[in-house]
Amino acid sequence: MGKNAVEKVRKNFLITRLVKDEMELFGSLTDKTPLKYIRDQERRLLGLLQNVKSVFRSLKGLGRLP
Repeated sequence: MGKNAVEKVRKNFLITRLVKDEMELFGSLTDKTPLKYIRDQERRLLGLLQNVKSVFRSLKGLGRLP
């Protein structure tokens, strides 16, 4: 497995763990929670992370960040 593939697997695992932790915290994760719902939440979180990365790139480009 290449380095990029390993990073992708690691990132996907961390995203899944974050989503499950968040759902457990708010009591919305049960044994009967559909996998589709968990995947939807993962996509939502990935979208938020992409937005944050984009904002940081923009700020860095404007010289607002080191």
